[in-house]
Amino acid sequence: MAEAVATYGLTHIALTVPDVERAFAFYEAVFGMVAVYRKQEFIQAQTPGARDVLVFQRGTLDVGTSGGVAHFGFRLIDPASIDAAAERVVAAGGTIEEQGDFCPGEPYLYARDRDGYLFEIWHEIPTPVDPPVVDARRSVLFVCEHGSAKSVIAAAHFQRLAAGANLAARAISRGTDPDPEFPANVVDGLARDGLRPLEESPSKLTRADLENAARIVTFCDLSSQQSYPGSIERWDDMPAVSDDYDRARAAIVSRVERLVSELGSMM
Repeated sequence: MAEAVATYGLTHIALTVPDVERAFAFYEAVFGMVAVYRKQEFIQAQTPGARDVLVFQRGTLDVGTSGGVAHFGFRLIDPASIDAAAERVVAAGGTIEEQGDFCPGEPYLYARDRDGYLFEIWHEIPTPVDPPVVDARRSVLFVCEHGSAKSVIAAAHFQRLAAGANLAARAISRGTDPDPEFPANVVDGLARDGLRPLEESPSKLTRADLENAARIVTFCDLSSQQSYPGSIERWDDMPAVSDDYDRARAAIVSRVERLVSELGSMM
C-alpha cells in the first residue's frame, strides 16, 4: 500500500457569509481567532498557536446551510470551560441549540453562529492517536518597545526555526508601547523569507504574557507597571531595524538560532 499523505489533519473550512467582517467578529469574540489574511471578498482566520484555518467567503448562496455537512467543531482543552464557552457564544450573538454530556468528562454544546451555521464545542478524553500535549508554558515571548519590528522579526524566525527543529514551542511578540501597525520594511523583509508577522497587528504586553512564558527576551526596558520578578534575557545590542533591515535581521536571527539550539537541548 502506498504511504499515506502526511498532513496536519483536517484543518480548513470555508463558510459563505454575506458580511465577512460580521462573521469573523463572532469567532474572534468566542474563540479568540485572528485574521491572518484580509481581502474585500474574504477573511482567513486562525486560532493563535494552532494550524486551523477558517475562511469567511463573501456570498449569498446557501448561507447557513450544511450542504451535507452536519456541523463542524472546536475541541476544548479543559472540560470545565464548557459553561464559559456557552456564555461567550450567547454574548457574541450566537444561539445554543443543545448542551449536555456525551459521557462523564465529555461535555458538549451545539450552537449556531450569526449566519446560522451549526457548530459544536466539546471536550474529548484523549485518544491513543492524539499528538503529544504541549506545555502551555513552552511559549517564548519577545518584547520590544513598539512591538512592530525587532520582536516581530525574532518571533517569526523563531517559529520557523523551531518547526524545523521539531521544537514544541511557540513564539509571541509584544510591545510595551505598541505601534498601530507593522512598518512596511518589516512586512516586506519577512515576506522575502517566506514569513509574515505572527500577529495581525502589534499587541501590548500584558502581565499574563510574562507569567505564561517559558522564556522572555526583551529588546527594551519594561515599565514599572510591566515589571516582572522572573528571569528575563536582554538583547540590547541589536541594530535598529529602521536604519538597516538586513543587518538587523542577520543579528536577530543569529541570536534566535542560538536560542532554538539551547531550548532544543532542554525540551
